[in-house]
Amino acid sequence: MNQLEIVKSKIAALYKVHPNVHVNIKLKDHKKGEITNLPVVIKALYANMFEVEDRNAKPPKTYVYQYVDVITKEIEILEIANSIPRNEERPSRARHGNHSI
Repeated sequence: MNQLEIVKSKIAALYKVHPNVHVNIKLKDHKKGEITNLPVVIKALYANMFEVEDRNAKPPKTYVYQYVDVITKEIEILEIANSIPRNEERPSRARHGNHSI
C-alpha cells in the first residue's frame, strides 16, 4: 500500500467512526502562517479530495483538500498525523548483485 492509499484509508476510517477531528492548516498566503489545532468535521470524501468544515466559524467554513495535501503537510489531521509514513522513514532499497562496468 503506498502513502496515498494509506492516507485515503485512514481518512475514510475516521469519516466512518469519528468525523470530528483537529487539523493544522498551512495557509496559502504565507503572511498568515498557519491555523493550528482547529476542530473540524470531515464532511465528504471523493476519489481525489475530501472536505472538512469548521462549524465554529460564522458562517461555517468549508475547506477542500486533496489527499496528497496530507502527505505534503498542507493539512495535518492530528488524529492520524503520527501514523502516516514519510518518505524519509521508508527503508532504503539497496541494490544487490554484481555490476560490470
